[in-house]
Amino acid sequence: MCPSSVPFPSAGAADAALAARHEIGYDGRRYLYREYRYEHFADALSYARLDQARPGFQPDAAFVARWDAPWQPGPAQQEQMAHWGIGFAAGYYLLDGYRYEHLADALSYARQRAAPVPAAHFA
Repeated sequence: MCPSSVPFPSAGAADAALAARHEIGYDGRRYLYREYRYEHFADALSYARLDQARPGFQPDAAFVARWDAPWQPGPAQQEQMAHWGIGFAAGYYLLDGYRYEHLADALSYARQRAAPVPAAHFA
């Protein structure tokens, strides 16, 4: 499995409270601030602080605090991933140094590049 530079979010109540104070949510894959999506909490927080410091900023009355658990592939996806040598970390499917948002894309590449990777490859 390839390492990923995208960290899982902290599950700490302090981070979730800080996020909610700045109208940032987490959907299990990305940090959400208004119409923007971020891989890193620090980036979302920096932009939210910048945006909220602007004169005339109006809080979003429709904002609902959201801090979901990190998303993980299910058993059927994990079986396909193991068959083709696809890893998973921080919300991305990993194969040959590339990361994919969707399993279908990683599977497509895996099928084009070669036959399935033997199970001993991961032992």
